Amino acid sequence: MAEPTPSPLGRENSCTFLRLLFAVMVVYGHACVLGGFGPEPLERFTGDAMSGREMAVQGFFVLSGFLIAKSLAENASL
Repeated sequence: MAEPTPSPLGRENSCTFLRLLFAVMVVYGHACVLGGFGPEPLERFTGDAMSGREMAVQGFFVLSGFLIAKSLAENASL
């Protein structure tokens, strides 16, 4: 049985989709508010409890913490 071929992009791009998704959520959320289109759909769905841009910023923080911890685990030197 043949071994799977490794991805040409490597492992360093495994979080790119999440980063792109969070960036699009932030831009879309600000476009709704600044364009005068009213609250964004997620904000209406949650009853003004959380907007998509708030969720995206929190996602950036979680993803950054994960990547920093992973980097520290792989290479302990500064």
